Amino acid sequence: MHPFDPRDWWGPDAGRGRQPGDPDLDRLLLCGLAIATCLCLASFAPPALVPYLAAELLMLAALGSALEGTLRGERPLLEHRLTAWDQAALLAAVALLLRLAFGAPPAEGTAAP
Repeated sequence: MHPFDPRDWWGPDAGRGRQPGDPDLDRLLLCGLAIATCLCLASFAPPALVPYLAAELLMLAALGSALEGTLRGERPLLEHRLTAWDQAALLAAVALLLRLAFGAPPAEGTAAP
C-alpha cells in the first residue's frame, strides 16, 4: 500500500520500482546528501578556498561514515548491500578527486589565480 493511496487506487506499481526501505538506494541518497551538504557549507568560504574546504569537509564526512560502520558492526567488503563503509569510500574518493583537480591550497597572503 502506498502511503498517499490508502485504498490502492493507483495500482501495485505506484512506487515505480522502488521498494520502501531499499537499503542500497537509501545509502546512495545519504551519500548524495552528505556531498551536497559539504558543498553548501564550503560555499560560505572565500571563492579561492571553496574546493579545498569542500575536500576537508568531505574527508570529515568520510570519517564519520567509517565511525558509523564501526559502531553498527558492518563488515567492509563482505556485505551484499551498500554499507556505511561504502559511503565512506565514496566520500573519500570525491574528496581526493577535488584535491587532485585543484592542487595545493594557495599560501597565505598570495592572490589566487
